Amino acid sequence: MRSPVLAFSLFAASMAPTLVAGVPVPTTDVERQHVARAAGSIPDLPIGTMVKRATDAGTAGGNAFSGNSNDASGGSVGNQSTGTTAQSNTGSNFGGTGAATSSGSATGGNGDGFGPGGNAYSGAAGPSYGGEVYNESAAGITNTGGSRSTSDVPGVGGTSASGPATGGNAGSTRPRKRAYDAYTAGGNAYSGNSGDTDSGSVTNDGGSGRIQNINATNDAPVFGAGPPVVAQPKSTTGDATGGRGDGFGPGGNAHSGTAGSSNGGDVDNFTTGNIDSTGTTTRSNVAQAGGQSTSGNSKGGDAAGSNRRNRKRSTDPYTAGGNAYSGNTGNTDGGNVYNDAGTGAVSNTGGNAAGTGGANKSGTASGGSGNGFGPGGNSYTGSTGTSRGGDVQNFGGSVTNAPVGAGAAAVGANRGGGGGANTTGASKGGNAFYSS
Repeated sequence: MRSPVLAFSLFAASMAPTLVAGVPVPTTDVERQHVARAAGSIPDLPIGTMVKRATDAGTAGGNAFSGNSNDASGGSVGNQSTGTTAQSNTGSNFGGTGAATSSGSATGGNGDGFGPGGNAYSGAAGPSYGGEVYNESAAGITNTGGSRSTSDVPGVGGTSASGPATGGNAGSTRPRKRAYDAYTAGGNAYSGNSGDTDSGSVTNDGGSGRIQNINATNDAPVFGAGPPVVAQPKSTTGDATGGRGDGFGPGGNAHSGTAGSSNGGDVDNFTTGNIDSTGTTTRSNVAQAGGQSTSGNSKGGDAAGSNRRNRKRSTDPYTAGGNAYSGNTGNTDGGNVYNDAGTGAVSNTGGNAAGTGGANKSGTASGGSGNGFGPGGNSYTGSTGTSRGGDVQNFGGSVTNAPVGAGAAAVGANRGGGGGANTTGASKGGNAFYSS
């Protein structure tokens, strides 16, 4: 354990450049504050046995770090044929579904009056992609499904979630000045980023041969349908809650992590021959819908205590209530269908449906109360990603699109995906004085 004498010596050494003659004049508010405090013109209020706040090494409560989680993506399927016979896939080729990957929660220890509460950092969650299906042949590809079977189904993305982070409380009733995260009394909280949970794509490369997709081929699963029931992929970050200042100083800041993307997979057919996609009972070439991307809520810690020494307001570094920043979300676009026959013919009969966009929502942000020590905390909600519906694109020397069935029962070819929902979280600034 580092001795108090050594810790003080290191801290003094870090401040020494501001006291040496001839050094550059400070240009920022924070640099000026450091120089003024070192010169004694802005003394800290008495704080008993509490030391100044610095990095993790200067906290009294234990800091908490949960480990990162690893990749939990589903496996892919690849078929490559170089002969002169067309590749045939009937009721086969299923990409693996991504599993759940999550990091643990992190809770900083309380300072109990000896110093700042511990900071908390939850680990980043790994990705969980759905497996791909890739078919390549120089002589063409025929994919066939039926009313009881499907063929060439990409894997669905899994779940990636970072754990919540809660900074420790300081645990006393003596105030002091505010600066950046390194100078709060309540522990700061940082929830980790979550990984991508994109669903897999299907790619058919027919070389110069013909590509035929007949009934329920290149078909993405429907969320909630089964058996087995298919869960919607999700990428979420944990909530972040800054610790209370408890009168030692400012409440801890809270930063929730950025959520990864959860895009739907694409269906791509490439050849210089012809492409025939037919859905007599069930569509062929159905792209996967987007999943969910959600950032956690963030709540800055309250300054707390009973001292009413209110002071002027400035930027984030000078608030008394903890500032709150909810993370950005990733994209949840629906998958695309892309048919490129070069100079050949493209024929679509009741096939080609692009994926629907998923849902994006950034977490709420609530600044902590100043409790009379100074301004309430600011709050900033994160930006959301896109949630676009997928496209259907057909390229060839000729393109023919026809429905299957007639009247109200007709199933048309080429259905673009619908857009999803984008919502930013609520943002609430903290009160200067405590208000329940």
